[in-house]
Amino acid sequence: MRSFYDEDRLTIGLRPVSAIMPNAFPLVKRGASGNRVVRALAFPKAYPITLGYTIRFLNAEIEDSVLILDLNLTACATQSPRTGWLKER
Repeated sequence: MRSFYDEDRLTIGLRPVSAIMPNAFPLVKRGASGNRVVRALAFPKAYPITLGYTIRFLNAEIEDSVLILDLNLTACATQSPRTGWLKER
């Protein structure tokens, strides 16, 4: 996927491209539910976006073959560390 960023609206646009294209991000299936994950760790480094954790977009839309992701409508997708659990030795 090729990326675009709109700083005024805080939106990211992703367009499908060949996996051999420079700066392409892979789209990976996750689980049996049909969800997809965009492996785009380098994306926030290329634009003025600060993320300290994995995010889930609550309102993803497709317009003219471009996946639109709104940074204003996100949720934390990572689990907090388990507390009180000790590894058996």
